[in-house]
Amino acid sequence: MLTTALALTLGRPAAACQYDECHSDGAVSLASGWTLHLPFEAGEEAVVHAGYGPSGGSSLHCRAQDSSCANDYYALDLTLEAHADHGKGQPVLAVADGEVRDAGWGSEGWANYGRRVYITHEPGDGNTYTSMYAHLDSISVSTGETVRAGQQIGTLGQSCDGADSCGSFSTPHLHFALHRGSSFGGSGSGGSYGGRAVIPEPFDGYTGISPGDTLISDNDGEDDTTGTTTASEDCRVAPSGATIIQEASDCAERTGDSGAMESIDGHGGGALRTAIDVASPH
Repeated sequence: MLTTALALTLGRPAAACQYDECHSDGAVSLASGWTLHLPFEAGEEAVVHAGYGPSGGSSLHCRAQDSSCANDYYALDLTLEAHADHGKGQPVLAVADGEVRDAGWGSEGWANYGRRVYITHEPGDGNTYTSMYAHLDSISVSTGETVRAGQQIGTLGQSCDGADSCGSFSTPHLHFALHRGSSFGGSGSGGSYGGRAVIPEPFDGYTGISPGDTLISDNDGEDDTTGTTTASEDCRVAPSGATIIQEASDCAERTGDSGAMESIDGHGGGALRTAIDVASPH
């Protein structure tokens, strides 16, 4: 039986977080400009053991915006089939820079996650995201620790309900999920609940991820996040006659009315040229 873990209850019975109302309504996309790396060493081939939603191989991949449950509809169960025992004991890495929100055994309503690590991320769009790594065989980070993309946080495992192997499923795997704007708490150890499920794509460039897919990690320890530039940020002055290769922020937005910038041939036909000294031609 494929799996990920259960959620929690906040003033409501555990049955209320079960899966009779499973849906993906309310899920959100990854923050623009945020590079999410697979949670394994560069070159590792991760196999999608269970994908999105209950039809993806796990009935526990459910909910997207329930205020009292873990919203794991867009969770992924990942294995490393190039290694013995589906990769049990192989390094699990942080997918992006962040801070460890909690690390250790899940208990009570969170027990099925086994050993798990939660990392919070702020990619620059004004939201806080929480990545979760569950069923770990070991943990190598502590609550409150700052981690970098590609840093080892534990090893792939099969833990749940306080044990290193779990009767709920037979295949060691990493359960990975990403939440936006979630809270942390609940019974026992607590966990990430509420907020919105995040579709973790592109994931090292992969989109349309489905069960059975093989994804090759490019997690080399570099956080390539560009962040989100806003009009309130300082813009570098473009010298007279300069060519801007990429229109990626408000600082290089062409209005088309003032004549401040003109389109010229460039990368993908997207270069812009300014004829005047201007920080923000719009």
